[in-house]
Amino acid sequence: MRMRQWLSVLLLAGCTVQTPPPQYGYQQPAPPPGQYPAQPPQPVPVQPEPDRPPSPPQPPSWQAQGPVYVDFNADLEGFSVPSVDVFYDELAPYGSWYDDRTYGWVFAPAQADYHPYMNGRWRYTDYGWTWNSVDPFGWATDHYGRWVWANRWVWAPDTQWGPAWVQWRLGDGWVGWAPLGYSDNAYVPDDQWLFVPSEQLLGTDLRRFFVTGNWQVYLRGTLPIQRYYRWKQDWWIAGPDEDWLRKNRLNPRRERLDLRDLGRYSRDQRTAAEGKVRDHRRQYDDRRRREETLRRQREAQIRREEEQRQRAAEEQRKRDEEQRRRTEEQRQLEERNRRLDEQRRAAQDEAARRKLDEDRRKLDEERRKFEERENKARAEEQRRADEDKRRREQEERIREDARRKQEAELARRKAEDERRQLEEKRKKDEDDKRKKDEDDRKKLDEDRRKQAAEQRKAEDDKRKK
Repeated sequence: MRMRQWLSVLLLAGCTVQTPPPQYGYQQPAPPPGQYPAQPPQPVPVQPEPDRPPSPPQPPSWQAQGPVYVDFNADLEGFSVPSVDVFYDELAPYGSWYDDRTYGWVFAPAQADYHPYMNGRWRYTDYGWTWNSVDPFGWATDHYGRWVWANRWVWAPDTQWGPAWVQWRLGDGWVGWAPLGYSDNAYVPDDQWLFVPSEQLLGTDLRRFFVTGNWQVYLRGTLPIQRYYRWKQDWWIAGPDEDWLRKNRLNPRRERLDLRDLGRYSRDQRTAAEGKVRDHRRQYDDRRRREETLRRQREAQIRREEEQRQRAAEEQRKRDEEQRRRTEEQRQLEERNRRLDEQRRAAQDEAARRKLDEDRRKLDEERRKFEERENKARAEEQRRADEDKRRREQEERIREDARRKQEAELARRKAEDERRQLEEKRKKDEDDKRKKDEDDRKKLDEDRRKQAAEQRKAEDDKRKK
């Protein structure tokens, strides 16, 4: 009995997630996010195990659950950026800004085939899975805003901080991630997912292990996870939990990163950034008005999706509590049944035995009622599971339709841009031809005037003679 009580305590304790507070006090002040060395540090290679080549993923042996929220009860170190204006000048040397019709002003890296969350490594911290980038602009693009697909990856800025704005997929022996986007159905091409063997997730040279083909196999062999940290009014992606780490032979020890690697400011850097924002406020007024409208729309959509996820997480929590309650009730019934058996065997007289038999009948009646409730609960759980499955299938169809529509819209916009470029080229050619014809006509008229003037001059000279 004592062993079962201990197991029950451990089971309940395992359902409570406690996040240790972050460590404070850096030995050296962290440089501002905009200052980087001329060359990024070279990652240290991780030697693969030659006798254990990874195998393609099979359908996962577990089922995807709804969203899970873990309360973060400590203070965040440092400060987030005060305004998106900070990014305009800081990122300008590494690419270009342009006004996108859907997302407003976006940053396009100079490298046209740039892939977010590829150049760097994952670090496990108090804030969850944190992307440690070696890109000179990664302090901004990997911790603020979202990467969106517009025939290439472009970055739409925002001031909400997170350790990494990615979506995760887990399978038996494999893990994958991709940019999150601004909505749950944001389009991501299959070949833009990054998959590595689970045991290599903490490696320093992830590029050696990226999957380079058959992405559909890995997408089918993994399931999405939705695990978030919640802090005051903010939230961010937490990523795989420590149970998954241990199952995949990964060390769950938390690391401490400096403010630069987290993409956050010290107090002095925040004050300096606010001063720069004030100095450039008039310069970016038009851009800011355009951004404000789109930002409100994005925030409203993100808020709606976040409320839906929180409702789903609360329903999942209630189901888990109900399951724990039923398990405990069943354990108590079994314990009572065992005690009655022991007492009946120990009873010496008929009266005590009859009383124990009566207690047994009552217990059997309770067990029957419990089994009826359990069957009803199982039927209700099956009904909810079927509804969840239908809902997920419907959401998947909606996401797939949205992806196809977005892909078609991107193709339409690309074709429209090409037509516009051709039209502009045709107009330019016509304008050039018209200008050339006009110049030729003017030159011809000028030559005629000169000839007429010379002829008149010759006639006047002849008359004078």
